[in-house]
Amino acid sequence: MAAIDNVTDFIAMTSWSDLPPAIQTKSVSCLLDSLGATLVGAKTSVAQIADTYAREHLKGDGATILGSGAKVSAMGAAFANAVAANGTDIDDCGIYTGGHPGAQVFPTALALAEELHRSGRELLPIGIQWKQYSCCGWNDPTLYATEHLMRTCSIPVEQITRIHIVCHRDAYRLGTRLPETTEEAQFNLAWPIACLLLHGEVRPEHVLEDNLTDPETRALAGIVDLEESPEFTRLLDLSNAGDPAGAEYADVTIELADGRTFASGRIQGSDYDDWPAEEVESKFRWVLKETLEEAPIEDILAMVRGLPECDDVSDFVRELPLRA
Repeated sequence: MAAIDNVTDFIAMTSWSDLPPAIQTKSVSCLLDSLGATLVGAKTSVAQIADTYAREHLKGDGATILGSGAKVSAMGAAFANAVAANGTDIDDCGIYTGGHPGAQVFPTALALAEELHRSGRELLPIGIQWKQYSCCGWNDPTLYATEHLMRTCSIPVEQITRIHIVCHRDAYRLGTRLPETTEEAQFNLAWPIACLLLHGEVRPEHVLEDNLTDPETRALAGIVDLEESPEFTRLLDLSNAGDPAGAEYADVTIELADGRTFASGRIQGSDYDDWPAEEVESKFRWVLKETLEEAPIEDILAMVRGLPECDDVSDFVRELPLRA
């Protein structure tokens, strides 16, 4: 039997009861993380374009576009929700696959489960890596280095005159061009750093078009310059090849108008530790706090916790309190 047959047989034949409790818990957390990313991502322009396209060209009534509540075909809902799921780049990363597997798996599984009236146990996906910043994951080492400086130094942001970043090749390619669209803000090294320094976080709202004209953020992003480190790139390539000697690093130096300089030194990016369910739930609240009121957020959390006992996913979708 070919290897692909072994994989497909495993996927097709494995049931919820076959999974160990830790994997069941991780599956619920994965779905919750993707659901939160989809709901906040529905506010982006690209998600609204996808919503309109699905309603006009992928018509039906079998599945739901979560952002608008519109009924379309399963294909239409999977497409529109997938675009929303990756709309602000706060969705998961795939450690071994690259990219954002949850934005593909979750919307497709949800649409099919809703249309076919499958149970929550048949819906739940498994296995991703969490994100804490609403931007490209290649930014992580630089953001970690900046957070290190913010924790260990007293830096008056209004006095910053230069932010110098030493990074690996892929982060360097993100560049520092001031963004005009949410996609340009996410795939950018300067904009997330400016947001982090000003707000202490990089939220989905920070990369939406409505916030890209903020003069304070644009001014701070405008004084970021980059330097690619051959050594950091070498270590990145080792990491991408699965070599345990590899890792992602950045080094951030901040200069002030009074001549003071703060240097992070070499700081490693995410070590891909797993998150407990409680931390994923905290992220869900954080992601949606500007989108939904507290009560519906808690209602959704309770519904997702109970999803393994749900006999029909269409009931789950219909009862989601998606409006504030």
